[in-house]
Amino acid sequence: MSDYIKFLKSPQSEIVLPFIDTLMRSAPDSIFLGTGLLALLTQSWAYTVLLITFFEIIGIHFFVSSIANYISGAQPLMGKDECGFMIPSYSQLSLLKHMFGRSAFPSAPIFFISSTIAYVLGSTMNMADEINDLAKTNAILRSRFPISVVLSVLFLSSFVIWRITKSCDNLMVSMGTVLLGFVVGGCLLFLNSYAFGREAINFTGLPLLQNRISSGAPLYVCADSSN
Repeated sequence: MSDYIKFLKSPQSEIVLPFIDTLMRSAPDSIFLGTGLLALLTQSWAYTVLLITFFEIIGIHFFVSSIANYISGAQPLMGKDECGFMIPSYSQLSLLKHMFGRSAFPSAPIFFISSTIAYVLGSTMNMADEINDLAKTNAILRSRFPISVVLSVLFLSSFVIWRITKSCDNLMVSMGTVLLGFVVGGCLLFLNSYAFGREAINFTGLPLLQNRISSGAPLYVCADSSN
């Protein structure tokens, strides 16, 4: 009987849990490298700007973590983050672990992912007029933002819970980092939209509406072909 129970548990302990651990540990690097690959293959301006935004997030985290270490009097964390920025393999491949600052707060992996989620969700909110206009003929577009919010919250919650259960971060550090990440992601979205234009944050690929009257540009309306 004990052998049978052990057999039933083996898929969970040998397949499911290692898969989840690998997924969570490599999530930041996967997002970073995946975005870079998409930007290269699709030549998308929005994904290129998002890749630039990742370096902005890294710079902000390095600055904030330096301040946190100075205020707390703590020494920068040494060694590898065993719960993030690590793809479990013989080579332990990771790029981001060499870029982020070392401090207990803010948690670098959570800060990176929460800032990215806030940035992407904010870009979808910024396209609300375009989505609502196209939804008049294609109502399914209205569900794009709610579905994005639900999936993003589920992923971020799962990531935070996993890190807490692995004793990588505590609850206070995690919640504080998520809030800070949302603020930073929203500010970077506003900054990039102002600096590069709305097309630089248009991940939806929708045609942008333009108010031509406010700029004094002429309006051309197609006449009815029956006239």
